[in-house]
Amino acid sequence: MLSDSVGETAELLGKAALSQFANQDIKIQRIPYVDDEATMVDAFNLANENNGIIAYTLVKPEFRQKMKDLSAQYNIKAIDLIGPLLEELEQHLQENLHFNLA
Repeated sequence: MLSDSVGETAELLGKAALSQFANQDIKIQRIPYVDDEATMVDAFNLANENNGIIAYTLVKPEFRQKMKDLSAQYNIKAIDLIGPLLEELEQHLQENLHFNLA
């Protein structure tokens, strides 16, 4: 779970999703305060070593795009947990994000 903040939202959503499955022996690795490409690459290497997938709550569009690019490059599934909601809210509210990384 990658986040540009603490990572609590991503972890809680991941745990809620995992609770819907019988196999509960899955480790969640939280990687908070992601603010550079190197950390993203490290996450993909970690997922590759552990046969994992990545979920993320990155607010900045360029970070979300980089995650999509790395997902294709590494052939590892990466799920954007917040981007689609942010994009819809921008349209609905007719307002741009202001990147409040609380």
